[in-house]
Amino acid sequence: PTKSRMLLLNSTGSEDLLGNSSDTGLGNVEQVLVPILDVLILVLGVGGHTMVMMILCGRRRSGRRHIGQSPQSSMTGTGTDILLLALSAADLLLLSMLPFHTVAIAMQRWPFGDFMCRLVSFLGSACSSASAFTLAMLAASRYLTVVRPARAFSFLSSRRVSIAAVLLWVPACCLAIPHGTNNPESCCPCKTVSSKGTLTVHLCFVVLR
Repeated sequence: PTKSRMLLLNSTGSEDLLGNSSDTGLGNVEQVLVPILDVLILVLGVGGHTMVMMILCGRRRSGRRHIGQSPQSSMTGTGTDILLLALSAADLLLLSMLPFHTVAIAMQRWPFGDFMCRLVSFLGSACSSASAFTLAMLAASRYLTVVRPARAFSFLSSRRVSIAAVLLWVPACCLAIPHGTNNPESCCPCKTVSSKGTLTVHLCFVVLR
């Protein structure tokens, strides 16, 4: 019995050693590959959203109308442009949180202190919620434009859409309040998500961008 117990302990120890070595290997790959993916996400995301905002702002400043375009379609188009601007602004703010997580993954710890941990967690959650709410409002505006054009003309004025886009941040910030109580341990993705999960998430972000 003693001999069999020793064999069992030795086999268990070797399995643990192999598991630790594989986790260490994935962690090393994560520390190198995740920053590269994050830089790619930042370049594509910031470049794309900045270009969208420049085009939309330039179109609003010029105030040009296509020949034969009705005031009704012009009004709904302006409302859609405002929502697209709000969506790009929320996504840009969300992207600005990415370098903090990149550094935390590369260093395998959160080096920015307790206040920045709570601020980054709060803003990340608020921006994600605001983006989702803005997309839902965009879908509703397109539905009204296609199905109820007369009602869309009265509802989707520039002033009303701008107020709605700002008010969307109220529930988004309310939903983000619990994330503002995080501690530095929970702010580091390396402490809360496995190496394989972190790599999968970042690869999905690159594909979606």
